[in-house]
Amino acid sequence: MPRKFVDLSIYLENDVLSDPPAFAPKIEYFTHEQSFGQIAPFFPGLAKEDLPDGFYISCFPHKIRGASAGWTRAVAIFDDALLATR
Repeated sequence: MPRKFVDLSIYLENDVLSDPPAFAPKIEYFTHEQSFGQIAPFFPGLAKEDLPDGFYISCFPHKIRGASAGWTRAVAIFDDALLATR
């Protein structure tokens, strides 16, 4: 059976109201090209060519009983089969 993820959440986007207006997301998107200068000092020897092209991110929240939020573990997924669907 191929890998299957079922995502029950909604996208967090600027144009999708997911919270009351005062708490609406304000997302500013950056590309590797725009942010490389800020990333590079953390990774000595990193070149722009080393940064991956398209990849998928999954963030799985830790469930906390009685809480409305929790921390997440963000995971980058590199999979040739996923890239073929783009």
